This record gives sequence, C-alpha cells and structure tokens, in this order.
Amino acid sequence: MKHFKTASNIHFNASNTMVTEQAPVTTGVNPQNKQQFDFAKNQNIILGALAAVLILVIGFVGYSQYYVPSQNKEAQDLIFGAQEAFKAGKWNETLNGEVPNYVGVLTIANDYGSTQTGKLAHLYAGVSYLNLGDFDKAIEHLQKFESDDIIIGAYALGVLGDAYAEKGDMDKAIQYYKDAANHSPNEQSAPAFLLKSALALEVQGNNKEAFDQLQKLKKEYPSYNAPSMEVETHLARLEQKQ
Repeated sequence: MKHFKTASNIHFNASNTMVTEQAPVTTGVNPQNKQQFDFAKNQNIILGALAAVLILVIGFVGYSQYYVPSQNKEAQDLIFGAQEAFKAGKWNETLNGEVPNYVGVLTIANDYGSTQTGKLAHLYAGVSYLNLGDFDKAIEHLQKFESDDIIIGAYALGVLGDAYAEKGDMDKAIQYYKDAANHSPNEQSAPAFLLKSALALEVQGNNKEAFDQLQKLKKEYPSYNAPSMEVETHLARLEQKQ
C-alpha cells in the first residue's frame, strides 16, 4: 500500500481559526397537503400549538445566545493543554489529556459537542487517531466535525482522504481528496490535495485521470512547489505510462 503523508502539522485554536499551516499531509421539497381549519372550533388546539412553538423559539434563542456561548467559553479554557500536546505530536495526550494538568479532546468533544470548540475537538481527535494508526476511529471523529471555515473544512476532508487511503479504500480516498481541493480553491491546501488525488489514482492504475489531475494542478496553481513531490517529475512518469 502506498502511504500518504498526513496533514497533522496544521494547528487550530479554540475559536476555530487556523494558527499555523505547513505542508498538508447536498434537497427536494415535497408539497404538503393543506387542511382548512375552523378557527372557532379549533382555537384551543391552534393556540396551544402556537404556545408550544413560542416556547421552543424562546428556548432556542436562550440556548443559542446564552447557554452555548457560555459552554463554548468553558470548552476553550479546557482545550488549551490538549492543543499544545497536539502541536507537539503527543497524540495519546491530545486524546486523553494528562492528569491532573489538562483534559483531552475526547472529553471536550463528549461534554461540549454542541459548541464550536467541541466540534473542533473532533478534528483534533481524528488527526490524532490517524497518526496512531486507528483509521476507523479517525474516520468516526472526522465525520462528526463541522465548521463554517472553508479552509479548515477542506483540511478535514483531506484528512478523511488520508484515513481511507491508509485503509486501502482508494475510491473514497480519491473522492475526499477531490472534495478537499474543490472545497477551498486556495494555494494553502488545494494543490496538495490535487496531488494526493493524482497519486491515489495512480495506485489504482488510472494513469490518464492521474495525469489530468496533475495538469489541472499545474494550470491552476503554477507557483505550487513541493520539493519532495515535484509535479513535473510525476507528469513525466505518468505520460510514459499512457
């Protein structure tokens, strides 16, 4: 199996913002039947339903504006130690913490899963499990991660590609690499994931599509330079295989 360098050396802070980045390692609406109501006959039912909806709305506003931010602040205070462990490549400590100094991201993801920081903890966990060789758990946590940040979202998709590549599921790996490259078309991550998709396609023996991916990389990101993975070298090799 060809191994793919993981994107474990990109770091994030608890506010879901990328801190440092080095080399990177969808509805139809069905029409509902309408029913006529006699308001005088059904007013108790209707008013009761409206009251229930109002309670839900008030509850949601309170939850989203007060409870969640408070919980997120707690999670931010707790995750710092695990973040430092992550940056140092201490994967077990990132996951489980170091008693009594700090808790791990597994605790934060479990206890604060509705918050931004709790969701980010799943990303830390996924990358940590990937580096520990537990690819199923890596995939489990990465699929629970959510972010509105397109760069971090692209990174997470790419790491999912890494996990599937390590499992030997190249079809899924290729799809996630392509999704990652398309999710955020930027110089920081997209060319690296295009390159990974090409390498995975080559592993499958799909040399023509691999060549096309590298041509796309060369055209859209001409300044991309990865000393250990020269695009021109790969292009020349794939051209000979066709």
